[in-house]
Amino acid sequence: KMEYRYLGNSGLRVSVLSFGNWLNSNKPEDYQITKDAMKLCFDAGINFFDTAEIYGFGQAETIMGNAFKELGLKREEIVVSTKIFKVGPGVNDTFLSRKHILEAINNSLKRLQLDYVDVVFCHRPDYETPLEETCRAMHSVIEQGKAFYWGTSEWTADRITKAIEICERLNLHKPIVEQPQYNMLVRDKFENEYRFLFTEYKYGTTIWSPLAGGILTGKYNDGVIPAGSRYDNHKSM
Repeated sequence: KMEYRYLGNSGLRVSVLSFGNWLNSNKPEDYQITKDAMKLCFDAGINFFDTAEIYGFGQAETIMGNAFKELGLKREEIVVSTKIFKVGPGVNDTFLSRKHILEAINNSLKRLQLDYVDVVFCHRPDYETPLEETCRAMHSVIEQGKAFYWGTSEWTADRITKAIEICERLNLHKPIVEQPQYNMLVRDKFENEYRFLFTEYKYGTTIWSPLAGGILTGKYNDGVIPAGSRYDNHKSM
């Protein structure tokens, strides 16, 4: 039986396991593999599906959106998140300006074939754009009904704290969740740096790379890269 938990200091409940479709490659069979995996996850009680604009530069969102449509999943039964930071080579296709955030969420929703996502993440910190501009833009996304919550990914605890303080001062929607890398090999930021956020703000967390790109499965222990594995596909790309 699947376990569900509240995502940060919110009323949103998500499964303790989630599905993410960071593409290994751009091969045609990726779509069928993704759709089959999403159905298995949903049938097992997983309701949380995560993607990002940078995954395949939009292709991952397109694949996930097509799968949602073909599987006929009821929108109210799934929690969908995407992440914004970079989608192309243009000078405004990157970072967290108001222009990129508002254009990116519109384009992500088109690719996902959805009216809204449940959570939108700032995929990486942007030290060039004023933090207040980013906070105001994320607030606008929520006020426009294009997302219900926003979060951060790989931000420092200090920058997250500053964003929360800005939002409290300006009466903006605050970020509620961080998505860091966390596994047996990468533990310090999650277990030490974020401790204050978890206790003081009830800040939530999802994680990425729980198996360290597959290393912790043991498949690479003999020094051979198995055909079709993540590292094999990276090598060929």
